[in-house]
This record gives sequence, C-alpha cells and structure tokens, in this order.
Amino acid sequence: MKRPLPSPPSIPLLTSGAYTAGSYHTTSLPPTLISSSVDGDSVSFEWTAPGSGSAVYKVTAIGSVVFSGWDDEVGAPHYDRSKLAVRCTCPSGKEQRMNTLRSGRVLYVCKHARSALDGACDPDGTKAIEGMRRERVELLKREKDRQEEEHPGERARITALLAGKTYEEIADALQAALKTFAGLSSLTALFPASPSSALPSPTLKTCGRCSTDYDPNGNPASLVCRKYHPDDSVNMVWESSKKCYSECGDCGRTFGLDGYNSWTKNGPREEGDTCYETEHVPLEEYDGSNDPFVKNLKR
Repeated sequence: MKRPLPSPPSIPLLTSGAYTAGSYHTTSLPPTLISSSVDGDSVSFEWTAPGSGSAVYKVTAIGSVVFSGWDDEVGAPHYDRSKLAVRCTCPSGKEQRMNTLRSGRVLYVCKHARSALDGACDPDGTKAIEGMRRERVELLKREKDRQEEEHPGERARITALLAGKTYEEIADALQAALKTFAGLSSLTALFPASPSSALPSPTLKTCGRCSTDYDPNGNPASLVCRKYHPDDSVNMVWESSKKCYSECGDCGRTFGLDGYNSWTKNGPREEGDTCYETEHVPLEEYDGSNDPFVKNLKR
C-alpha cells in the first residue's frame, strides 16, 4: 500500500490575494524549496529558482501574513505588505521590491517569487479568511447597535461630515486637534502607541548613504533611498530640431526624452529622474566603499 506524499509546508493565511505579479511572464520550471521554518504565524522560507542559461536565483519569504483592514468594512481583506518580505535575486525581483516600497500598499513579486508563493499558499487560508470575515460582520453589527444606543445619530452625522471633506482637510483637522489637550487625548485613544497598533511609536534610524532619518517599521514608501539628478549636472542634448533628451553628468542616465518613439531600439532610453533608487541602509551597517549605487557617481 502506497503512503500518501507529505503535504508541502505552507505559509499560514497566505492566499494568492496577498501578492501581485509584477509581470505576465511565467517560469518554465517551478522553484525548489530549500528550507522552511514556521513558528506560529512567523515564517522563513527559501527557494532556488532556475533562470536563463545557467543562472540560479534565490527567493526568500520572511515574516507573516497580517491583515490591516477590509474593503467596505467586510469585503476583500487588506494585507500589511510590510510584514511579509518577499525577495528574489533576479533583476526583476529587485525591481518588484522597489515597486512594493514605492506603492506602500501592494506586495509586487517577480515570476520566480510568484511561482514559489503559489506553491506555499495555505490550503485552509481561504476558509480561515472567510471565518474572520464572518466574525467581523457580527462584531461590526454589535458595535453599530451599541453606537446607536449610547450615541444616537452621531455615526450618521460624522459619516456625512467625513464624506464632505477631502483627505487634506481631514489631515488639517487632526493636526489642529493635536494642539489641545482634549484633542491629543482623543487621538491617542484612536492611534495607541503599541507595537501592534496601526501607528506605533517610530524607531528612527539614519541612512548611511543619504543621511536621511527613517523608520524601518514605518510606511514602506519611506524606506526608499534615492538621489535625484542635480540641476547643475543635467545637460540638454539635441539630436535634431525635433529630438532632444536630458543627460545627468553625475550618473550618465538619460531621461526626459522628447520626440522619440517608445519602440526605438537605438538611441537614448528613459531611465527616470534619479541617479539611483534603492533601500535605506542603517548607518551602522553601511559600507560606502563597496556601495554599487554611489561608487560610480562623479560626486
């Protein structure tokens, strides 16, 4: 009698909705799981993925799947993209990591990481999420009933008030509330300073590359380290009376193409308005002499 094959390890609560493929390409061979560790909700997975030719890439998934909210209160779940770090050493993997940081909301992955995660999805994840959704529906119903009992009409009033305000106006009102004792007390209750809260107290570090202070546990978009092309290093290059582009004297990148077709094979490329764009590095871990992003810059 044949014994059933053991089920491959999975990442708790991981479903395909937790990540987004950054391209439509697929892998011809699935990645090979090298190691996996599951401690409660926290995981550490590693795969190797075959690339073109003899290239072999490493895919890692470290952290946990954490919910941060729901669409329309009880619709599709929102995931905290900063809690599960997924990386691949292939060129596209690095690009998707930056796309994730720029977005701050979406976990973008390359084709190798997508294939790896597809094989690590929790078979009971969808069922568990549906159970959480039902619990939330019941909780919100009880909370709404209590609101109407203890604060009749206030929910409808504030809902209408917020609907008529822009995000900027709401942010201005919150900033104004910070200046009073009562306002600060209300906001502290709304945004408690605990590690598990939506807005924990910041833990600031200094980037060794750009000297910017940042919070490693803050908004993923704030983890991006970039240098824009200095104005005094940008030269305008005219190829004809109808074709021109800008070139940075510091990094050599070209940008601001005007008059070129997107499918042109020869000629300048649109390489963006930065000399480099990567992740911040803590000052205590930074080695400037071996930093590939700055060693080729002229200043």
